[in-house]
Amino acid sequence: MTNVCVTIDTEGDIASYKFSTFLGMSVIVPKLLELFSKYNIKATFFIQEDEICQISSLFSELCNSLEDYGHEIGFHAHGLERATVEKKECIITDGIQRLRKFGVEPVSFRAGRYHFDGSVLKILEKNRIKYDSSVVPGLRECFSDGTVKCDHLGAPYQPYYPAYENHCKQGSSKVLELPINRYPNLLHHNCSGILAGGQGNEEVLFDYFYEIRKDQLIIINLHPWHGLSVVAYRFARTEKYGMLRKYALGSIAKLVSSGFLINRSYITRLDNLFRHISEKNNIAYTTIRAAGESIELQTKNELSRRDGNL
Repeated sequence: MTNVCVTIDTEGDIASYKFSTFLGMSVIVPKLLELFSKYNIKATFFIQEDEICQISSLFSELCNSLEDYGHEIGFHAHGLERATVEKKECIITDGIQRLRKFGVEPVSFRAGRYHFDGSVLKILEKNRIKYDSSVVPGLRECFSDGTVKCDHLGAPYQPYYPAYENHCKQGSSKVLELPINRYPNLLHHNCSGILAGGQGNEEVLFDYFYEIRKDQLIIINLHPWHGLSVVAYRFARTEKYGMLRKYALGSIAKLVSSGFLINRSYITRLDNLFRHISEKNNIAYTTIRAAGESIELQTKNELSRRDGNL
């Protein structure tokens, strides 16, 4: 059986920008939920709850409904890349506590810009996070000034428990890493090599993971703002004009039909990908939490059999 996890980084249109708009949340997430219902997909929504965007507060009714429909709510945070260890702990701990006050007990995490290292690993353990899905094997990205966004060179492709001194190595931590599948020979540009939804030829990429590499866990990483129309995307993803842009775009969005804000081809391509996956044999859609629990049980059983054979 191959498990497929559909994960959504549920965040602002520019998740690291304090004047972000939320068109993706308003018009694309409902469309995603329709597709999930159509294909009976139970997804994992990584909710951004940090100093920049508080999604659970802004979209409380929507977030409340996710678990009712069998979806998982995990935690998502931005602003970690340039932060000290103390600041990282503050961002992560405060965000998880706010989700708990909201009535959610997250056990899974994904870092903004895939920023994950040993310091983040220890902070997650302190906050009772059991599963992480931030590592993209083979990916290393930096800002223009050289600051590292993420560095996952040499990381395993299969789930593993990272080492504190090197998160790309097997270790003794208590957090189970569920890496995001990536085709190794493509440069990471606009999520090239990652199943990000709505891109061309993703069925071929899925078949590589499923039929060639035979990954037992395949993770799809969606972002709501990817589904915006060309014009809406262009304005929503710019940091120019600050609060004025946010106010103007929000006002325009209330006046026009949602059809002008949605990239229909994105929804169609995503629909085609889910149909392609659903037609495969031995496929099960699952959440990060359920996949992690299954892996833990399998590991426990293997250790028991090994001990019994000694």
